[in-house]
Amino acid sequence: ALTGSLSTPEGSFKLSGAGLSTEALKQLGVRPMTASASGTLSGGTLNATLKADAGKQLTVTGNGAVDLRTSRIDMALKGRTGPALFADRLARSGVRVQGDVGFDLRLSGALDRPDINGQITLRKGVLGDAAGRFTLRDAAGSADVSNRVARITSLSGVTGRNGRATVTGSIALDA
Repeated sequence: ALTGSLSTPEGSFKLSGAGLSTEALKQLGVRPMTASASGTLSGGTLNATLKADAGKQLTVTGNGAVDLRTSRIDMALKGRTGPALFADRLARSGVRVQGDVGFDLRLSGALDRPDINGQITLRKGVLGDAAGRFTLRDAAGSADVSNRVARITSLSGVTGRNGRATVTGSIALDA
């Protein structure tokens, strides 16, 4: 229960729901999800633990804080997703991707443009150019995310009939 004035509320909360979605998630093809959140609000700081589940399309757990006075966040997020959340953006750049993506990320800094740091992993992946000239199957790998750049630390898979390829490099996340 929350107490205090509208300008300085205090207390704890528990929220849960099913069949939840947003227009943006609908456009990505993510089915409605179940979600829950709990936490406290004290001294202008919201501390929360959250969980959301849309089956194979997206699962995420998180915990952290948002300072409502300064609009700053410090939140850890872990989970997994299929390619739906990023496939369209990559396709516009000429890249095709499928597979299971795991993430372990920390969002910190300004709430409207937080720094994102952590790791992203891919397994059971298929990567290639949109025209189909190059395809990497059975791909697995990881990337470290820092300062709005994903640095591929390992990525390998099968090409053609008997080939193997290993990929390294960086991807700007603001591009």
